[in-house]
Amino acid sequence: MGKYEVQIQGVKLKVTLIDHAALIDNSISEFKTLLQKRRVAGLDVKFNHRCTRKAEMLILCVGNRCLVIQLGHLGSIPESLKKFVGDETICFCGTEMSRKDVSIGKHNLRCKTGVELGHLAARILKKPHINSFGVAKLAREAGLNSVSTGFCGSPPSWSARAFSNEQIMFAINEAYTCYVIGNKLLGVQFKVSVIDHPALLDDKISQLKKGNLQASGLELTWLLGSCESSAFTDEEMKFAIHEAFYMLYDREQGG
Repeated sequence: MGKYEVQIQGVKLKVTLIDHAALIDNSISEFKTLLQKRRVAGLDVKFNHRCTRKAEMLILCVGNRCLVIQLGHLGSIPESLKKFVGDETICFCGTEMSRKDVSIGKHNLRCKTGVELGHLAARILKKPHINSFGVAKLAREAGLNSVSTGFCGSPPSWSARAFSNEQIMFAINEAYTCYVIGNKLLGVQFKVSVIDHPALLDDKISQLKKGNLQASGLELTWLLGSCESSAFTDEEMKFAIHEAFYMLYDREQGG
């Protein structure tokens, strides 16, 4: 286990390098406390060879914290890591997410809510042409002009036991940048209609059938069945629309 403090995009980041399964639980527990405001994380995977399908390293970033997990050195995958990566209430943002999900699947990990950053940006910003943009261009589209475009040079062996600060910065750069962009995009507010009377239903159903998209991206309607309350907090609303949002995302991705 190693502790690093590095600076990317003018932000000081605390990075924990984990190479033993026994060290995972406490780190994941601390990491989860950072998700209270917005449940979004950056995710990246590192390979020693592009042709391999098995990940050497899993990188997770939230806020100013990053976990760099050397999957090949863990021996076994703790349940806490499986549950965190498989938590369907967290939006994991990254690139080439289908390939990365397959690669961590070789370690018995499954990320069900991995979101392709380009698709997310295209959907929320209503710019279909940016779907295939790289991370740097997506950052500019999201209004984040100071985001790093990456590091030059050859990557180290990701199965090494020790890394320099520069190598750690190389490792976390994409995951952290994806977190920053995803967090900014998901800060855009969704319009949610809460319907508690049949007389209000017809017009909303008609709008949904027409694919009516509001300024903030999506309109999702939650029909109140046997719920007794007609007033809900923002967090309760997020919980209510979560599954519908990912069903829509999966459909558009062809999943």
